[in-house]
Amino acid sequence: MKNKYALPLGGLAAALACLATGAHAALTGTFVHAVPGDLAGNTVVQATQAAGGFYDGPHDAWVGNPADGQWLYGSAEGGIAPDGLSSGVVASNNVFGDFVSGATPPMLQTSIVSLDPLGLYDVYVQYVTADWVAGAGAYGINAGFDGGPTSLFNHEQPGNVQTFPQNGLIGYEGLIGNTQAVGGEIRLNIEVANPGSRSYYAGVSYLQTGQVPEPSTGILVALSAGLVLIARRRRRS
Repeated sequence: MKNKYALPLGGLAAALACLATGAHAALTGTFVHAVPGDLAGNTVVQATQAAGGFYDGPHDAWVGNPADGQWLYGSAEGGIAPDGLSSGVVASNNVFGDFVSGATPPMLQTSIVSLDPLGLYDVYVQYVTADWVAGAGAYGINAGFDGGPTSLFNHEQPGNVQTFPQNGLIGYEGLIGNTQAVGGEIRLNIEVANPGSRSYYAGVSYLQTGQVPEPSTGILVALSAGLVLIARRRRRS
């Protein structure tokens, strides 16, 4: 499993090169690139589960603002490679963007699959921002677990940290929280940030932190504790 503290030996030279050029550390955990469902991806409209029709793209060149009510899917201002190890302006690194120039695009839902059903995971949202824009206009993204509220993530929020330099912008990540992968899946809801700001959503990443005990294990633990308690009471009497 990839994380920002451990790199494969083959990546040592690349890591040293990043340090030499002032690049930032890699993102935390395993990266899941957000790709539209109709492009064999993992991201759909949350409300309708529509796999397409909600974005303009893909693009690897500047095309201007998306149509009202749509996301722009492109990499003209930067993006993250699908392996989560680099950034760059190529079509495969696309991010979902919105400039809040008209009707708000729909809330998205990205799924992380093939996880340990008993696993507990820290989940991070990966986004692109301009950290010189402050206040209500700060670039950011709203993200949260499906079934719960979304929260604002931008460079001004505590705990949000830089990942990759982008094409004039900067990659950031923020911890959404820790959750169990029920059924081996985690679903995240994504929506634009504050009105009047820009939103660039690249994907999510996850890092397993533990496991929920299996029901049989919990029963055995409870039974053992009960037997110990009974034995103590008998000795006292």
